[in-house]
Amino acid sequence: MISREEKTKTNLVGVVPIAGRPNVLGLTVPDYCANIGENYTAIERSVIECAYAGCSSIWVVANDDMIPLVKQIVGDYIVNPESYRSRGHVHHQNDHMKYISVFYTQIHHRDRDRRDSLGWSALHGCLTAFKSSSRISSWLAPKKYYISFPCGVYDPRLIKSSRKEIMCTKENFFVSYEGSTVCDGLPLGFTIFPEDWKKIRSTLKQNCTGGSLSQPLHERWSSRDFSLDKIFKYDMINTGKKIKIENFSEISTWQNYLTALSFLINKDEHNPIVKGLRYEGIYSGK
Repeated sequence: MISREEKTKTNLVGVVPIAGRPNVLGLTVPDYCANIGENYTAIERSVIECAYAGCSSIWVVANDDMIPLVKQIVGDYIVNPESYRSRGHVHHQNDHMKYISVFYTQIHHRDRDRRDSLGWSALHGCLTAFKSSSRISSWLAPKKYYISFPCGVYDPRLIKSSRKEIMCTKENFFVSYEGSTVCDGLPLGFTIFPEDWKKIRSTLKQNCTGGSLSQPLHERWSSRDFSLDKIFKYDMINTGKKIKIENFSEISTWQNYLTALSFLINKDEHNPIVKGLRYEGIYSGK
């Protein structure tokens, strides 16, 4: 049982990385802006997942030329899903709504086309959130990060029941599908601590070939091609609580995209009702 003291010490920050991943669907919009339901995009699903996880703020990592598009879809904030639980028991319901801010950051120009893989984007989002919050107050510094990938499609409401495990200050948390997690290369949600971030970043730089001119061009900056398991499969984070999900599809091929549409959206029990995030927040269920 997780104590109340442990929960209050955890400042959980959400990170949604979208930079560093090539588009595979061939649509007129990036893959993370593709609809997975009516008025419901992949990037919105990830933001909602972070909200259900209990994040105090959400940081979207995108290239500078894509930030205006993503911001127009997601907006500046999202309503905390917990606000809806007590909304019917108070007067002036809108005055009791709690909001989660959504921030946007871009990959540093020196890392573009060098280290900017999807995993590196996640690490960059953690760093930006830590620096920005710590400069305001040490009390705002993140104690834990929840990372959600838009290219992995599953029902974000499943995360809500695991908030206590996600907030735990002693163990990491993983979403698992058929026994596999992000440590096996699947774009599933998970958490890391600031201490994990330091070790992962150090190991990543050691494994990267760098940009030495003595190396052939195709061998330079090997980390830009690192998969998620190459970055996050380490003993330091490969232990912790797991929640198993039954339906999952990665937006990696057109067929997988169609699978995501079928099992998540076309069934009433998995059909979230999503309004405009910027003004209305989210409302799920009847």
